[in-house]
Amino acid sequence: MRAILFILAAALPAPRASAQPAPLEPTGARVLHLVGHIGQPKALAAYHEMAGPRFAPAGDSLWLALDQTRPWEFSLKRIETDLARLAEEGRVANLSLTFVPPTRAGFSTAGDRRFVETTDYDSRIDDLARVIRHSRVPVLLRIGCEINGSWKGHHPFLFPRAFRKVVTRFRARSVENVAFVFNIAAMGDRNVFAVNDLGEPKWYPGDDVVDWFGINVFRREHFDPTAPARPGHTNLAAFTASFLARAREAGKPVLIGETTPVGNIVRSSAEDPNDYAADDVWSEWFAPFIAFLDRHPEIKAVTLLPIDWRSTRWSDWGDARIHRSPRLVRRWKQELEKPRWVHRDDLRLALSAGF
Repeated sequence: MRAILFILAAALPAPRASAQPAPLEPTGARVLHLVGHIGQPKALAAYHEMAGPRFAPAGDSLWLALDQTRPWEFSLKRIETDLARLAEEGRVANLSLTFVPPTRAGFSTAGDRRFVETTDYDSRIDDLARVIRHSRVPVLLRIGCEINGSWKGHHPFLFPRAFRKVVTRFRARSVENVAFVFNIAAMGDRNVFAVNDLGEPKWYPGDDVVDWFGINVFRREHFDPTAPARPGHTNLAAFTASFLARAREAGKPVLIGETTPVGNIVRSSAEDPNDYAADDVWSEWFAPFIAFLDRHPEIKAVTLLPIDWRSTRWSDWGDARIHRSPRLVRRWKQELEKPRWVHRDDLRLALSAGF
């Protein structure tokens, strides 16, 4: 077995910054206001109602797996229907595309090899390319979400080939309303820009096929260097900052693919008549997150998941339905009033030419 020589990103020549905006990148110092949910459409609907026309999100999140228990035609039709809805509403899509589910947790156990080395899923990629192209909806396509997380089971050194295969097939079909996103997790493998002794990338597929960088941040320690770290989770904010620095060097905009105020409980007026809990939620997560955005103008899109995590397998994450708290709603709307946020009605003027 040949020895693997890992080279840190800092040791690589800094790529030249792009002179042109990336596909779907908002012009100026603007940030796309995106939302999403995981199996809680009522929570998402309540957020939209809270936002109202003035702060209506510019886009929603969608998820698609190439191999799952349901027939492919069913899954593809669902995506087609969702994109038709977004087209009617004038929104963009943050679409997460995953490959064959792993048989067990851990790296090197996913279906990346089958995806790369066979033609088993080529027709499904072509189907998706056709549906996205015909929808005319601008799509941020996260290929293999949180690829550096062992819980996703992606295969080091094979995943970059899988990413490139998706991009190559989309480009061959002239899909122009899509931006390809390299999406990692803040608490995953930190060697995302490593290469072996043959120059083969461990995770990063290359600047020529990546339009956006993406990172999912949840706990405050993922983005706030002053936050207390849990055992075994040290320097996560520093890793996030280094990833964003690499995005700046490459001239790539950054998508916060998923985020939520983890560890907080948003209480309703009935549960907390004086709404005191809202102050804690704001100071413990929202204020540091907003400061994080202030420090990193390369972040050009943020996807908030305003759901109740207590009914999911991440039950200790709390309740992030910010629409339940009048005081939290007021504070969040004060933030959304800032000129940097791109809402639905701002979208057409804010996106780069061609979208």
